[in-house]
Amino acid sequence: MSSAPEFSVIVPYLDAPLVDRVLLAALEQAEQSRGEVILVGMERTDSVRLDPWRERSDDFTLLKIIDTDRPYAPGTARNKAVEAASSEKFLFIDADAVPQPGWAESLCRALDVHPLVGGAVEFGAASDYMLADNAAAFFDLTPDRAEGETDTICSVNMGIGRELFQRLDGFDEELVTAEDFDLILRARELGIKPYFVPRAGVLHLPGRNDLQALQDHARAWARGSALVRKRRKEPLLPGPLFTPAVMHWLASPLALAAAAATVWSARKSLHRPLGLLGMVYRSRRAWFLQAAKSLREAGL
Repeated sequence: MSSAPEFSVIVPYLDAPLVDRVLLAALEQAEQSRGEVILVGMERTDSVRLDPWRERSDDFTLLKIIDTDRPYAPGTARNKAVEAASSEKFLFIDADAVPQPGWAESLCRALDVHPLVGGAVEFGAASDYMLADNAAAFFDLTPDRAEGETDTICSVNMGIGRELFQRLDGFDEELVTAEDFDLILRARELGIKPYFVPRAGVLHLPGRNDLQALQDHARAWARGSALVRKRRKEPLLPGPLFTPAVMHWLASPLALAAAAATVWSARKSLHRPLGLLGMVYRSRRAWFLQAAKSLREAGL
C-alpha cells in the first residue's frame, strides 16, 4: 500500500489559459518530491479544456480534478480541495502562477518549522500592464526580499499545515476576494506570523493586458480588502483617515504616494520603474475609490 503524499498542491481554476503550463510544472515537482496536485473549478468557455487531462488520468496518478457545478470563489474552491487532500501540507497557487524549480521542496522544508509560509512572486513581463498589475499586488513579495517573518503573504504562493488550516476553519467562503488576507490576519490573532521564503518562487502571468483589466482587478481586490481591514481592525491608514469620505476625497494623493512607494519597493523586478508609475498610480487610485465605495455601502 502506498504511503500518503508529502504535500498537496492546490489550484483553484476558472477558465485559466495557463493551466496546462501550471499543471505540468506542479506535477513535475509532485513526482520528484512525492506530492499530489488537486485542481478544482470549472470551464465556462471552450478556450481552455481539461478533457485531455481527464483522458490521461491513468498517466497522471498524482492529479485529482474536482469539477464544480458553478463558479466558486477561490477560497471556496481551496476549501473543497483540502477536503480531498491526502497530505498534511497544503501548497496553494493560482492557475496563472507557474511554480519555479525547487518551489515545492522549499515551501515544505519551511513548513517543517513554521505553520504558515509564503514564497516569492516573480513578475511576468508579457506587457507593461502585466508588470504594473504584479507590482501593485505583490511589490512586497519579490525575490530580492530577505527570508524571515513578515506581516503578510498571498495565496498565489502560500503553504500551510493541516492543523493550523483546520484551527482557522479554512478560508472564509463569504469573501470573494481578500480571503487569503483574512486568513493571515486570523492567524496573526493567534500569534502566528507568516514566514517568507524567497527561494520558493512562482512566475505570475495574469491575463491583464489593458488599462481596464488593470483597474478592474484593483477594484475587485479593494472590495474584499477594505472590508477585511475594517472587520479585523487592520487599517491601511491611521484610524480617522480610514473612512469612506476621506479615502474618496484623498484618493488621488493617496494613490500617488502608494504608487511611488510600490514602484520603489519593486524596482528590482521592473525593467523600467518610472515608465510604469502612471499605470500603478491608476491601479492604486481605482483601489482607493472602490475601497471608499465598499466601506460606505457596508455602513462602515
